[in-house]
Amino acid sequence: MPFNSLPQDVAQIIFEHTLENKPRVHPLQPPLLLTQTTRHWRDLALSTPSLWANFSFGGLVIDSKSATENARAYDDEAPVQRPREELLELWLARSGVLPLHFALDFKFEDEAGARIMRLLLTQSHRWRNVKLTFSTDALVALDQAPIYPLLQTLTLSNSGLGDGAEHDISIGSGKVPILRRVTLHGFTHTQVHLPWHQLTHLDFFVTWGINDTLERT
Repeated sequence: MPFNSLPQDVAQIIFEHTLENKPRVHPLQPPLLLTQTTRHWRDLALSTPSLWANFSFGGLVIDSKSATENARAYDDEAPVQRPREELLELWLARSGVLPLHFALDFKFEDEAGARIMRLLLTQSHRWRNVKLTFSTDALVALDQAPIYPLLQTLTLSNSGLGDGAEHDISIGSGKVPILRRVTLHGFTHTQVHLPWHQLTHLDFFVTWGINDTLERT
């Protein structure tokens, strides 16, 4: 049977199987590639929110003097020619109301990282499996969201940029009721405040020891 003759729900399942886990935003990879083949495939891809609820954005170090005006959503190897925020807004809109599985590696300086974080936090009620690489002064905004009701897995990485201060990163237990897995990269033991008691898995790649961790539980 020709692909275009398949029932829509069957074709959508096939499209879903073209995705990797957190696929990189790339014009030659799904889901963008699927929108560039035929009009029928484009319409089908755009009507399949699950294709857009699972994504990964690569990062680029942005000069602080030009970050506000010139931040771009460039993939490290093949850039997608759109401003970062516009591209992220597009993915969020196309994903509908589905839970979000995403990785964002944004090595921003200045206000750019904060703007991206504010955009992500508008959808905090949909976060499920999330990996964030930001400056610590952008990550402190995580506590501003009212709740992350679906969040199960969280990875936080310090990009090493920002103002250089040791900012505290805190998410109260009432905001992440089902958070179970956490991975931390590049933080001191005084920076991160999470509901340790409810975690079942914790991986950390930092300079603080297990005794410091246990003292904070």
